Amino acid sequence: MKIRTIAISFLIATSTLLWTGCGKVGPEGPQGPAGPADVISSIWYTPGANDWTYDNTVKEWYYDVSNAVTTAEITKDIVENGVVLAYMSSSADHPANSVRPLPSYAMGCDWNFLIHTYGSIEFTSNALTNPGSIEVSFRFILIPASVYLKSTKVKSKSVVELKNMPYQDVCKMFGIQE
Repeated sequence: MKIRTIAISFLIATSTLLWTGCGKVGPEGPQGPAGPADVISSIWYTPGANDWTYDNTVKEWYYDVSNAVTTAEITKDIVENGVVLAYMSSSADHPANSVRPLPSYAMGCDWNFLIHTYGSIEFTSNALTNPGSIEVSFRFILIPASVYLKSTKVKSKSVVELKNMPYQDVCKMFGIQE
């Protein structure tokens, strides 16, 4: 009998809570924290001859993209915990206008990129003459750690695998317009 009384009391209490709990909708609460950042892709940069600087110490040409645009997206978190991908393309390359991941060897010289400080990216070449004499374009893609570490799209890929993936496959994986 005691168990029956407890069960009926519990049923009445639960029913009362359900019926009285339905009321007016209250005001909207404060905005929560921002979710994980998405993958960031730059435009294609095509530096002219005047955009390249020769560093006699390391015997390389470099083009500092941050001189052309704000590259604030290149944060400490992305550089140290995420993935930075860089690419080059040139009509003088064989096959013409193919997109190569950097670092790469093409047109008789090495091409690479350097992040010497957060918020800055440089594209480099050890060409014998100013690389601005040929039309060469560069692009970078930034993958935040929140995407790289948690996304089912990339969690099975190592950083090396991502850097060696064909450009078109990376664009398709992240929904980036080529």
